[in-house]
Amino acid sequence: MRDKFGPDDWRIGAARVRGGAVSIRRIAWGFVPMWRTLSDTAADVSNTAGGIEMVGAIKRSE
Repeated sequence: MRDKFGPDDWRIGAARVRGGAVSIRRIAWGFVPMWRTLSDTAADVSNTAGGIEMVGAIKRSE
């Protein structure tokens, strides 16, 4: 094993792993704002639906 893997090979491997982690992080940062807007939209929709139900209940009780 030692003959095949020298210290340089380990460095190259570590650099590749780090590069992969960085690209995954970049992709994640790209997705985070999208998820936030989606969840905000979902929250707005549920709030609006709740508001409509409340207005309906108030009108029914009158």
